Amino acid sequence: MRKTTIFDLDGTLLDVSDRYYSVFNTFWNITSLSKEMYWSFKRKLRDDRLVLDQILGRVSEADYKRYVEYKKFTLEQELFLQLDRPLVDWRRIHHVEGPWFILTLRRHPEALFSQLEYLGLSEFGERVVVLSPEGPRTKLTWLCTNVEPDVYVEVIGDSETDLFCGERSLSCVYLVNTGLADPKLLLHCYRSRYGSVSDVCIVDDVDQYLHIRGV
Repeated sequence: MRKTTIFDLDGTLLDVSDRYYSVFNTFWNITSLSKEMYWSFKRKLRDDRLVLDQILGRVSEADYKRYVEYKKFTLEQELFLQLDRPLVDWRRIHHVEGPWFILTLRRHPEALFSQLEYLGLSEFGERVVVLSPEGPRTKLTWLCTNVEPDVYVEVIGDSETDLFCGERSLSCVYLVNTGLADPKLLLHCYRSRYGSVSDVCIVDDVDQYLHIRGV
């Protein structure tokens, strides 16, 4: 059987914790909020509004809307993108058997490719497919359109958009524990809302996945 491997980027191949924390706290300026505290809330609650409820209590709708717009504008700016760091030696991915590529959601593809160059990873640019974030099934829709149905697909990621890829037949999703959401909570929320999904595995990180694959 033919096989394709798909890696998510943010939270899977790149550590984005400094970037998300910096964007959040540059706006809210909570002096007592450490990155570890923010990241702990973020992974459990996922939604920044719920994070704010835990830290500040209720904030006004107007202030939250201003934050959402600020986050959209700044999250992929170069100053913040330079905070990301690789979570794995990307060269190992070259040894994965069969076709593989990186499928990610970003609003500004040109900023992503500049980021790869800054990180010394520009050689991987030709393996990257960038989709506009338009909903949790964005990656699933792309897969069903661009990958033949008889091809077995393994998706390694950290988010709901990656988990939804498991709705495609002949697919297995590996959720890593390095991203924006606790994978056990993510899977529980998915099952409570949508029911079962095909094969799902939880791994510590991409390194563990590559070890399973014999890389």
